[in-house]
Amino acid sequence: MRTFWTLLLTFVSLRSGEGLQSCPAPPQYQHLNVTLDEMFRGRQWFRSGDKVSYDCAQDFTPIDGSHYVLCTDGLWNKLSLRCRKKSCGRVSDLPNGEFRYEGEPFIGAKVYAVCDKGYKCKGLNYTICQRSGWTGKFPSCVAEGETTCSTPTVANSVQPEVSVHQPGDNLTVTCDQGFQLVGEQLITCGADGQWEPLPPQCLLTPNVTTAPPGSCGMPSKFYNGNAELDEKYITKTFFSSGDKVYYTCPVGYKPAGGSISRRCEDGEWSPLKMTCERRLCGSAGQILNGQFMYSGVQFGDTATAVCDEGYILVGKATRRCRSEGWDGRVPECEGMVSNPSAYD
Repeated sequence: MRTFWTLLLTFVSLRSGEGLQSCPAPPQYQHLNVTLDEMFRGRQWFRSGDKVSYDCAQDFTPIDGSHYVLCTDGLWNKLSLRCRKKSCGRVSDLPNGEFRYEGEPFIGAKVYAVCDKGYKCKGLNYTICQRSGWTGKFPSCVAEGETTCSTPTVANSVQPEVSVHQPGDNLTVTCDQGFQLVGEQLITCGADGQWEPLPPQCLLTPNVTTAPPGSCGMPSKFYNGNAELDEKYITKTFFSSGDKVYYTCPVGYKPAGGSISRRCEDGEWSPLKMTCERRLCGSAGQILNGQFMYSGVQFGDTATAVCDEGYILVGKATRRCRSEGWDGRVPECEGMVSNPSAYD
């Protein structure tokens, strides 16, 4: 019986002490969010010795201080964590011009391209700092009056990804399967903006099988930039009027609308309305004491980890957006030891 009363008095003493020693909910700070462990969620009070952490709010990154506060005798110790708005960093030099900033390169800020005299801006004259990094391609400065060559339109050929070519650039024309090249395969962009020699043609390869009237030859293997003809059609040499062929999106792309088929109608293929767009990978992850600098967040783009001053990178710096998502793992930024002898 005596043991029972001893335990009861001990329990009451602890409960009364708990009320005196407990801390209220952690305080709120601007640009900071409280991160509670599973065991603390829903708590209205915290025991002496409990520890909770803070993280910087979206668009902000930590610069120094501890992420943790400790409950001691009913009071939380002062939080030392400091955050600053995320920055895209400075862009590289602009040949034949300079970049001018409208303030610090924080998220939402613009940087403008100003070209030297005798040069003009190619593309948009600015780029914007976003969470994924500087948007789009950086503008460039080209000499005024500089000529270029547009990609020639050669029916039934593989179209290159580049649409504008500089004088001296070479282009190799490759015909789709079932078509033969008539003319020179290698052409060069001339100083006057014209291709030399003239672009060739891709004509239907003669076949012993006579195509019926109103039939169509092999349709383009590539269409609308990215759509690809289904492989089951590549062995055919002609298609009867009314036949359909279907297109798919290549690895790393997904359908973005429009019909996926073309139809042979009286010797002509109907236009393909299908479009493909690069798959989106989204964020490459969060790095404590660092951040990712993005070339973009779609298939083929890269995210390169950059640590804050005073931290070193551990792991592979660059991740690439693949069809299944970002490759590799999120690296870490570890603090550098400024005085190794202090730890001997």
